[in-house]
Amino acid sequence: MNDITCIIQARMSSERLPGKVLRTISDIPLLEYQLTRLRESGLFRVVVATSDLEADQALADYCQQQHHEVFRGNEQNVMKRFYDCARALNLEPTSKIVRLTGDCPLSCPELIVNLNRHYEATSSDYVRIDTDTYPRGVDAELFTFAMLVEANETADTSFEQEHVTPYFYQSDRYRVSHLKNPRGNHASYRLCVDEMADFECVTEVIRNLGDNWATATYEDIIHVLQANPDIANINGTVKQR
Repeated sequence: MNDITCIIQARMSSERLPGKVLRTISDIPLLEYQLTRLRESGLFRVVVATSDLEADQALADYCQQQHHEVFRGNEQNVMKRFYDCARALNLEPTSKIVRLTGDCPLSCPELIVNLNRHYEATSSDYVRIDTDTYPRGVDAELFTFAMLVEANETADTSFEQEHVTPYFYQSDRYRVSHLKNPRGNHASYRLCVDEMADFECVTEVIRNLGDNWATATYEDIIHVLQANPDIANINGTVKQR
């Protein structure tokens, strides 16, 4: 797994829940839950890619204080930010990049491992966790630095540049595949944080995981939601944009 670099895009200027990545649960910032879970696995290099705006200075400062790798780049052209970040890390063309977002505190390392296995088994160019069967909040996308180089040079729409990966999956340039959930369909659950109801739901999940939150598996997380439908219902009406 040491050829995988997880790049987490994060910012402070969320429209619906400003400053959410540093909003705390039990005195721990939301982003720290994600970073700790990924780093505790010991499987990946993990870097936070934020913008060079003054509004994101607090986020960059936090990462530096906690000894997390952080890169600052273009605010609107997130694809260029990813490219500049990967280039600064001296990645090889064949190096694998996993794109994550900083509003997913319960990212699951084992799902990234499974995503990589799926990538290898299917000989795909781009693979993503299937959010028609997995909850939002355990999302991950895998591609190579060589693909990111091409996309950065070629993508010419603001939508592609802002969202990074549509260039890969909305064309016939690449072999695309989705990792589907073998445990059934859990897409009705939400583990990402876009609104206050999401934050409240994730807060209760983390509290129920107790001291094991850093190493809790996907099964552990789903068990909390299945055993406590009142928690799952907290953000049951939130719609993904």
